[in-house]
Order: sequence, then C-alpha cells, then structure tokens
Amino acid sequence: MYEQVVEFVKDAGERLRTKAGSIPDVGVLKAYLTEEDLRIEREFGELIKTFGSDHRLYAEEEHDFFESGDNVWVMDPISGTSLFIRGLPHYGIVVSHVQKGKVVFSAVLDPSMQNLYTAKQGEGTFLNGERQTVGIVDAQLPKVHLCVAHIWNQPETIALLAGALKEFNIYRIPISVGVSYAYVATGKFDGMIALTKDSFPDFAGSLLVSEAGGIFTNGKGSGAIHPDDRVFVAGHPSVHAKLLDITQKIVRDMVR
Repeated sequence: MYEQVVEFVKDAGERLRTKAGSIPDVGVLKAYLTEEDLRIEREFGELIKTFGSDHRLYAEEEHDFFESGDNVWVMDPISGTSLFIRGLPHYGIVVSHVQKGKVVFSAVLDPSMQNLYTAKQGEGTFLNGERQTVGIVDAQLPKVHLCVAHIWNQPETIALLAGALKEFNIYRIPISVGVSYAYVATGKFDGMIALTKDSFPDFAGSLLVSEAGGIFTNGKGSGAIHPDDRVFVAGHPSVHAKLLDITQKIVRDMVR
C-alpha cells in the first residue's frame, strides 16, 4: 500500500517538474489553484479506493470536509502552489495516513530537488532512503523557520515573533509548509513555528519530525492534531518548549 503511494507521489512529482512556472492559476473562489492540484487530488482519491471501502480522503481542494474513520488519508496535493505557479523551488506533494486517529505514515516530496521524505510510525524518518535525525545546527543561535499564512496579519505577526525570538536565528524563506517540516526533520532547521490557513501538511509534518527524534505539537502543546488546528510548533527537543511558550504568548495576545 505505502509503496503504491510513494510511486504515485513520485510520478506526480515528475510531471510537476515539467510544468512548474508554465501553468496558469485557475482559482476563482481562492487564489493559487492549478489543474495539477485538482488532478493529483482526484487521482489519489481513486488510488486509495483500491485499499478498501473504509479509506477516506481529507484534502485541500475538493475533499476538505473531515470525516473521522479508521483509515483517513490527508493530502495537500501541492503544498506551496504559489511557488509552483511562479516556477520557484520547494513546493511539495504531501500525504499522510491517519489510522484510528494516529498518523502512521507520511510522505513529502520536493520535486524541484528530487527529495523524498518518508516516515513510518516506529521506523524512523528517511530522505531518499537514508535515515535522518533532528540536530542542532548552531547551539548558540538555533535556526528557526517562520511559516505565517496571510490570514494571520502577516507583517505584524512576523514582527511580533521576531521580536520575541531574539535568542534564535530567524528564517523566513519561500518554501512550502510541508518541505519546512522536512527541513526540521533532517536538521536543516532547528525548529519552526507554523501559523497556518489549514492543517493538511501538518499531519505529515508531525510524523516526519517526531520519528526523526524531534517534538511536534499544536499550539496547545498536544501532539495530536485536530483538523481545525492552525498553530503548530516543531523542533529539536532542546528548543521546542521555548518556541511553544513564545508562540502561545504571541497568539494569546493577538486574540485578546
């Protein structure tokens, strides 16, 4: 089953590589939607039907109503569609399998770099087949990536976070949320804070990070994700608690 999912993701990724930067935005009710977002989601929906009648899809474009069940597949067909449309790197295809409420498998493909990140519960996190672990890049000034969606009053929120994170080296670079989690899991970032518009890539990111030895939680400090969650913190065990505390204070002050 997971082998089929990985092959599907790889095939879709190869197609995206040939179309990046030369595909129109067809979104009407939302910005940043392409025919490939729709195609990938629809074809993946057909694939999981072959796994059994109890396999359900929760995905960004046409299956965005969460139905709980023993086998739920969570997908962001193109994480970072705006990057894909512009021909920029580090968009991704993101898939996770949630079995009886727990994420047990994740795959994140960065087609532009031909990097496939996978994780299975209890088996670790891998990059192109090689085992990965979180690591501290710089113990004196840990590297933290901020992923802040536009709905979070972006300039003000980023300024508040940057002001509170003075003991960290802050990065704000154009990569998709899914790939950002993969960068934490492979030690490129020491941590990340995600204030999002949805939770599709975060399901996959939770397993990538935790199976690599890191800590992932929602904004309340729970490792279990609810589809309505929009605040997430991931990182090396030595920085996660501090990042979570700062994030909680910023978000709490924003909603007062």
